[in-house]
Amino acid sequence: MIELAALVREHRDAVFVRRTRVKSYTARKPFRQAGYDLACQMMAAAGAAADGPGADPRTFVLKPNVVISRIRDKETGRLVGGDRGIATDAYFVAGIVQRLQELGARKIVIAEGGGPTPMAPAFKCRGYERVAREMGVELADLNKDTGTYGADEINWTPVDGVVFKEIPFVRPVNDPDVVFINVPTMKTHNLGVISLCGKALQGTIEMGYRHFCNDIASVYGYGDKVDAERAYQPGMVEHVQKLFEQHRDAGLPRWDQEGPKYEGYGQRTCDAVSGINSFYNIVEGIVGRDGTAFNQGEDHLCNLTLAGESIVSVDAVTAYLMGHEPANIGYLKLASERGLGQIDPRQIPVYLLTDDGPQVCTSLEEVGREKLGVYWRGDGSKYVYF
Repeated sequence: MIELAALVREHRDAVFVRRTRVKSYTARKPFRQAGYDLACQMMAAAGAAADGPGADPRTFVLKPNVVISRIRDKETGRLVGGDRGIATDAYFVAGIVQRLQELGARKIVIAEGGGPTPMAPAFKCRGYERVAREMGVELADLNKDTGTYGADEINWTPVDGVVFKEIPFVRPVNDPDVVFINVPTMKTHNLGVISLCGKALQGTIEMGYRHFCNDIASVYGYGDKVDAERAYQPGMVEHVQKLFEQHRDAGLPRWDQEGPKYEGYGQRTCDAVSGINSFYNIVEGIVGRDGTAFNQGEDHLCNLTLAGESIVSVDAVTAYLMGHEPANIGYLKLASERGLGQIDPRQIPVYLLTDDGPQVCTSLEEVGREKLGVYWRGDGSKYVYF
């Protein structure tokens, strides 16, 4: 069986940071080595199963960000390059897969629902089709048209949410024998500010329920294609409006600029965090992305990788290293209010993973902060830092 390494088990509330030395955006081996090295320090074998030395009978589901840029050259119509930072590098994920296989994982699935419907063009464009073939693992497309999922394709998960009372996660996510590893890329977002472990969970939820960036009342616009009565809390639109007004009147940063949409996005993300059956979180920040998370923005060779058990704490430390104050980010502020995790990077134990072993990080300035600004509300004329 595979378990978290002793270092991680002894410091379950910690975030682990490892600097990499990748020099090229297009290099495969260094990205793969970076994923492998981090996985080696984070996971270990706990013994042997009856069906073979070290064999683990569970299904390991890795969930990266896999999206395609929509920017096209006006003359040729071809997709414009230079957008590696909006997707998790496939060979970084391959490095994690390699380590899992060494430890005894026999069934590994790379699952995503964040790109187009179907996901096949995105899997191919981003190198996941090739990685899956090389590594002998499955690709799972979590996308289907709204209202077309079968009952046996969904895990309805009860949550004590502000918006949701049950969340329809797409199988195999939240299956009882699944080990879920979240592997987002490190990028900013024009509404959520950061697009990391929390936001990545949208791609695991059934289409029609996952559109957290839309106005809260829009969830009722799908008619009988969704089961709104089962999914949503009674009176949740009014509740979100009330919470928005409370946060706005308390003077929380930028709460007044997007209105209830900002509140609705943050609360739904927190609901998803509370409902996911997660094993571990690994952020690929070798390439970082500023701007809006998609079309607008630039890639940066940041050479950062982070890992931890707590979705919220990993997001908070990553956000700080991206140049932002976590307490000023809506989703993280709400997560702290709801007791979902520590968001003060000064209160989160951080360990630096070096070639000489782990070291206690007394100040995140030792790591070095990047400057990944947001094109807030889509305004590409200036970067905003929270």
